[in-house]
Amino acid sequence: MIGLAFVFMFGISSYTGDTIFSDGTTRIFAAFGSCFTLLKLLDWLRLFEQTAFYVLLVGETLSDIKFFLLVLFITLMMFGAPMLMLNSNDASLIGSTFNFWFLDMLFNQYLLALGEFSTLDNFADNDQGKLAYLFFIFATFISQLTILNMLITVMGDTYERITENTEVNATMTKLTIMNDMNALLPHETSSKQKDVYLFVTMPLNDDGDDNDSWEGSLKKIVRVVDKNTQ
Repeated sequence: MIGLAFVFMFGISSYTGDTIFSDGTTRIFAAFGSCFTLLKLLDWLRLFEQTAFYVLLVGETLSDIKFFLLVLFITLMMFGAPMLMLNSNDASLIGSTFNFWFLDMLFNQYLLALGEFSTLDNFADNDQGKLAYLFFIFATFISQLTILNMLITVMGDTYERITENTEVNATMTKLTIMNDMNALLPHETSSKQKDVYLFVTMPLNDDGDDNDSWEGSLKKIVRVVDKNTQ
């Protein structure tokens, strides 16, 4: 709702030429408003069976990598700090995108992890160029090869866990958004309600598997094979 208000305000201001705020401020509001509006559209996709699963997958993936992002953050600092210490005005190893050393350091290492080596040409002109190359090699091996591949592995494990019960997870996602809208629906008092029933469903565990927690596809296959061969 807030996003639509921002977008509507920007549209009216652009059409009439009368602005409550400055042009730059209005565009900032419009940028956030359009982002929040499309985010809400993504949230409403939970109502449809074909898209509810993917919305759930995005949410679960972000939830599963939240602690991994801390490891990534520390890794970026681990190699960004030495580069900052070796940085010089004559041969900049970091760059000055934000004009603040901490943000510039993180941004430089983030680009390096993605394969952007814009400051590599300045290494040779630095007084400690050989040492800078050494940190660069270690940074690419750890940040670019190891950490990012670990991130892909974590996301792949989340995908397997969610796709194992695709229909169930899609239904649960739709029920969640229906529960969010429950407060907007009219409710009858208990005196007016008639023939109220409570249906309880219990899963059938035919294989005797009492472990409902996700343990990874490979480990699960090994456990099932061991159980069937006993």
